[in-house]
Amino acid sequence: CKHKKYKQGDSWVETLGFTTKEFDGALKRMAFKKGKTKNVISKENALIIYYKDKDGLTWYEPQEEKIKELLGRIYSVNDKKEYTKKEQKREIPNKSQKVAYPISEIQSEIKSKIEYSKKVASGLTELPSFGKRKPKVSSFSEQKSTKESEKQERIKTYKEAVELGIYFEKFLGMPMPDKIIYVSTKREDAKEVDMNIQSGKRMIKKYGKEKMELLIRLFFELKKEVPADEKKYIVAIGNLFDLEQKLGKVFSFIENQGVNPHTGIRFKNAKPNTTFEEMARGKVVRKDKW
Repeated sequence: CKHKKYKQGDSWVETLGFTTKEFDGALKRMAFKKGKTKNVISKENALIIYYKDKDGLTWYEPQEEKIKELLGRIYSVNDKKEYTKKEQKREIPNKSQKVAYPISEIQSEIKSKIEYSKKVASGLTELPSFGKRKPKVSSFSEQKSTKESEKQERIKTYKEAVELGIYFEKFLGMPMPDKIIYVSTKREDAKEVDMNIQSGKRMIKKYGKEKMELLIRLFFELKKEVPADEKKYIVAIGNLFDLEQKLGKVFSFIENQGVNPHTGIRFKNAKPNTTFEEMARGKVVRKDKW
């Protein structure tokens, strides 16, 4: 406080052991300041009313009736006289005396668990099935065979992806453009990753090789049926990476040409319901789907 009449230890902050922020916050929530246009609490509900005089001194007026009413809610008074029952003293037995104290439920449960664990350790009983751990594969030959089978599976998937790429180029009529990215790790330097191969592997894993070959064949065959002036609306597919990225549009194109993309069978009306201009505007709705 910078007032000339202030002495160290006189302020409410020092008396209550509050910080200035804590004191001001508490005062806002419980007190009403005269002359202030916006108070947090109304004058009727305030516990303290305070103001500053012309000399800069702050005067506090506690609202005793309001404080008594509030304290009465917190500390309710009971007129009945009650006494605490006198507890009987327990006699502490000597070391020579053996006293059998009652065992609680928790103690008995602990005792039974200890007895059970002793039986398991001595081999008198077996552990339940959920307590038995599955033996780890420790044999070197078994580990080697597991790794070998995983390697064979990776080689098989790679070969299928290459075959799918060759099948795609057959309908494309030309070698498909490469999609190579370089990936580096902390342990190894940057290495090339063929995204066409990776896309082929993912699509085969999700849909199967036969389904993907069917989609490729239907897409390129139905594309030939589209008039030259409407071919600009067909999604452009140049390699397996493009095919994976635009697979949903390929499905839609085949459907809108009147063919079931899952079976390759024509729909009942055997032709598209709408033109490619309407399809580009999002107005394609087939009513004869399987």
